[in-house]
Amino acid sequence: MTDFLTVVSGLPRSGTSMMMAALQAGGLPLVVDGVRAADQHNPRGYFEHEGVKELQNGGQWLTQHKGKAIKILFHLFRWVPEPLPVKVILMLRQLDEVVQSQDLMLSGKAKGDTDWAHLFKDQLEKLRSLLKQREHTQVLEVQYFRVLEDPITEFQRIAEFLQLPLDVAKMATTVEPALYRNRCDGHRLF
Repeated sequence: MTDFLTVVSGLPRSGTSMMMAALQAGGLPLVVDGVRAADQHNPRGYFEHEGVKELQNGGQWLTQHKGKAIKILFHLFRWVPEPLPVKVILMLRQLDEVVQSQDLMLSGKAKGDTDWAHLFKDQLEKLRSLLKQREHTQVLEVQYFRVLEDPITEFQRIAEFLQLPLDVAKMATTVEPALYRNRCDGHRLF
């Protein structure tokens, strides 16, 4: 067992569920509860734990899960307790694609007066700043499109970052390019 918690984080629709599925296939136990079922937007599942939504009320329970991976989206990470050692896999995806995918998932409910691109960019910058300030946190940024283009290389990079003997070949079998449905031209990241 490792002495750290692996956290998969990022904006919504940035590949966090894909990464959780890959880590599980690679041999890393996950902290999930199965409450949120798979659906048309994530046909393989969301790989979440409901307790994450309540981190602001106390996150000491996370210390019981060293050696495992958990998904904690960008806006909830600030409540991960210090000095818990954490290795963060920060998923990045082109901002236009995130907004488009989120809007489709919410069936147009995300529209209105909110500038989602600006909001998401601001929130990601705040998360990056927070991650830099945490003494017991290491971060590896992973670009969604690179996982799709070359999963073996990206998963090998992740295994080296985590210093774990993950089964990279099995991880690569979890990547389904057909699920990359909301594409924009180029790979501009924020």
